[in-house]
Amino acid sequence: MPDQPPSSPPLPDPPPLEPPPLPPKQASLSEYQVVADKVGFVPNLRKKDNLYQLLVAVACAVGGAIWAPHFAAKYLADTPMTQSPAAYVIGGLAGFVIGGVVAGVVLAVVGLVRKS
Repeated sequence: MPDQPPSSPPLPDPPPLEPPPLPPKQASLSEYQVVADKVGFVPNLRKKDNLYQLLVAVACAVGGAIWAPHFAAKYLADTPMTQSPAAYVIGGLAGFVIGGVVAGVVLAVVGLVRKS
């Protein structure tokens, strides 16, 4: 048996595997809402509040689209903007943004009052 290489010593047993540590406890949605209401001006995840904000923003977008051509006719007389469909689009976008911001501020204040 001189053609065989010498045998290597046996390997030691590997250490026992331990399960990985558990991640920190995740806060539930209700705990997050309590913190969000106390802090204020952080994202609100209440579906009902977000639907109210969307409803107000869309209503303001419609109002802005209706009002913008009249505003353009009064204050931007003799310009192409008074007869352009762009007046409706710009008014609708402005109304949507303004309505969303106003509704967001109102919901933030309501959230602060709700948990105070």
